[in-house]
This record gives sequence, structure tokens and C-alpha cells, in this order.
Amino acid sequence: MGFQGVAIDPTAWRQALPPADSEAGRALLHTYNNISHAIVIGLVLLIVAWLAYDALRHQQPSTPTATQARLGQRWIQAVTNHPIAAALFVAYTIAMVQGASWYHPELIGWYRDIFSDSLLNNFSLRDGLISETMRSNNYRFFPLAHQDLHILSWLTPYAKVWMLVNALELIAIAILTTKSVQRLSRNHRTAGTLLIVSLLLFFHPATGTSFFQFIYCERMLTLCFAGYIFFYSRYNQEGGRTNQNLVLICALLGVFIKDIGFILFTAPPLLTLGAAALSGGWRKAWTNHPLERWLCSLIGITAIAYLVLSLIPSLYLDGGAFYQDKQFLFEADPRLIALIAFSLIRAILIQRGRCQLGLIDGLNASALAYAFALFLSVGYPFHSFWTLPVQLVTVMDLTVVWLSVIAPPLEARTRKPSAITLAGLGLTGTILWMDSKQDTTFAKQVTEIWSTQEHC
Repeated sequence: MGFQGVAIDPTAWRQALPPADSEAGRALLHTYNNISHAIVIGLVLLIVAWLAYDALRHQQPSTPTATQARLGQRWIQAVTNHPIAAALFVAYTIAMVQGASWYHPELIGWYRDIFSDSLLNNFSLRDGLISETMRSNNYRFFPLAHQDLHILSWLTPYAKVWMLVNALELIAIAILTTKSVQRLSRNHRTAGTLLIVSLLLFFHPATGTSFFQFIYCERMLTLCFAGYIFFYSRYNQEGGRTNQNLVLICALLGVFIKDIGFILFTAPPLLTLGAAALSGGWRKAWTNHPLERWLCSLIGITAIAYLVLSLIPSLYLDGGAFYQDKQFLFEADPRLIALIAFSLIRAILIQRGRCQLGLIDGLNASALAYAFALFLSVGYPFHSFWTLPVQLVTVMDLTVVWLSVIAPPLEARTRKPSAITLAGLGLTGTILWMDSKQDTTFAKQVTEIWSTQEHC
């Protein structure tokens, strides 16, 4: 006996349920979405809380006096050491806040929920923000997207305060990225690195589109990615349970912010494990790389969560997938070409034994894989908010080249930090000038955003 000729309908289970477009079906789908998301997100938050507690428990102790001194003096010292970068942060923040408004087509519906109870029920759940992400049921997966706005809406209804938080997130990304490239290049002495990173990061159309408005989850995704890179680079140099847990926290939150975000957080450990397996076998690689092992498990966690939170309700509703008519569109800029060229050069040098595989190579692999996933799903227009994580890695590559290849010979010829900084700013200005020659620029994007928010 066998099962030849038996046809199995993978969606037969829907026949046992009420039609999705009926009142009972809508109620069932609503209940399923609420319960499934409450369970999964609750588990994620519990894991994050435990990792944070364990990180604090294993943190190196410091005296209260030293801690207070650090908190009191680090800001003053940072502004003193980086006055131009600090001035840039202030000016950029003023520009962001000045143009901020909740008058944006996608934001109006979300914002209306805040005033539904006349500001007397601050900590109620905003149905618009939940429905946008957790009840979309169109095969997308980003349950934690926009939840920073959700929390902000409990504290203040003022959009300009929200924009101030946007600015702080962007400044944090710039600082974390600067510290990461200094570790990756092993060059902490070259002056002006923070200013160079900030200029390259701030004045790109993808950054303008993402941070001068509230409606895109790439802001929080890139912040998690920048934190992941920083703690990962610190873990590779110092080790420690605290750094390991902080890497896992950033990655775990990041994969729930955007459906293809898991690529950013799993490509580097996969590359590390693959290289270690080629040299010493899979068993040894698996044993000697506990952090990479945990990070790779995020692939399975994402798959299960996607099945439960998105695929099952989307199949039941059968309303079709989220679709962009610019799928397979490819618009590259010089920065993407630089990313590809840098990755190829590094691959050749590693193959010839001229340098060793490092975190920067895993990040390049993650950026290229992420860009390809964008190309397959929604297209790759370089100026879109979608490309922000790719732009972050490209800025890191450009800065690593400056710190590792260009700056050291210049420092050997002159001991004037100001001359080195001017040379770095000259190269940065050249890159920004090339950006300005593209069809879509930072200034054009920001101007259109301001116009939309003013006249919507």
C-alpha cells in the first residue's frame, strides 16, 4: 500500500475555520494576532531582560566616585575634544526639530490615537501602531517596528520632542560607528574621525529620508545594528560575558524590527564559523565560537516567529503579499561601488594570506546580502530609507580605509593633527561632492520631506 495519487491541499485547514472575510473570521484573526504577538514578544522581552541582568552581573565593578567622575566629565571632555563635531550635532538637530511635524500622510492616523482620550489615558495601547505592524497579515514581519514611537506617545504628544529623540538616535549611531572603526582599524590616535564619520553618515539621502520623519523602521534597525557592531568588535578584542550579552540583545531586537534584518546580524557569525570550520573542522569551530553559535540560532528563531506571527495569519486571510512595483530596480551610487570594491580587495588579500578574515569582512558580507535581498523584494534605489544599514557599513569601510591606509603615511610625514584632519575632511568633501552629482541628493530629499509635512 502507498499514498500514490493522494492530493494534499496545504491550505485545507482553512476550510475548518470560518471565512476570513466574515465577522467570525475577522474576530478569530484579530484574537490570533493579539495572542500570538503577546506570547512571542513577551518571550523576547523576557530574554532581553535576562541578558541585560546577566550583563550587569558580570560587568567589571567600579567605584561610585569614579563612575560619577566619568558621568560628569565625559560629556565636557567629549565636546572639548570634538568641538566641530559637537557643533555639527547641534546644527543638525536644530534642522531636524525645526522641520518636524506630525502632518505626514502615514502619521496622521497613528497620531489621532494619542488624542482619543483627551490625553487622560497616556499608557493605553495605540491601535494604529499595533495594526500597522502586528496585524498587517500581508506576509511582512516587523512586529517591533515603530514601537519606539509607541513608547514616546505615552510620554509626550509633541512631534518635535519625538524628532529630538530621532536626533539622539542618529548621534548615537555616529558615536558607536566611530568607536567601532577605531577598534577595527586599531587606530585611536588619528584626529577628526568622529567628524568624518558624522559627515559621511549624516549627509546621505537615505539618512535624510529615515531621520527627518518618523514613519520608517530603519532608524531603530540601524541603531541596533550599530550597537551590535560596537559590542561585537569589543567582544572580539576583550571578550567578556557583558559584551556577549549586549551583542545578543542588539541582534535579538533587530531581527524583530524588519523582516530581512536577520541577514545583518547572522551573516558575520556565519562567515566566522565557516572560516573556522575550513581551518579546524565544524566541531572545533562550533565549540570555540559560542557567541557565533548563539547568533546563528537567530535564523531558526526568526523562521519560527515568522511562521507563527506572519505566515499563518497571512495564509488564512489570503489577501496577497505586500508588493512594490519597483521590484528588481537597481540604482547604484559611488558608495555602493566602493563597498563592492573594498569587499573584493579584502577577499583577494585574505585568499593570498596578506590579511586575516575579520569582523569588517562579515559586515561587508551582511551589507551586500542585505542589498541583494532588497533588490529581490523591493528594489535597490540607493537613496531610499531601505538602504540605510548598507550605507552604515559603507561609511565604516571608507573610514577604515582612511584610518588604516591613508592616514598612517601622512602621520609619518607630519606630526600636526590639524593637517591630518584637513586631509581627511578634504577626502570626505570629495565623497560628498560626488554624492551631490547624483539625481537624488540629501538636500533634495530633506526639502521634499519638509514640503510634505508643511502642506499635507
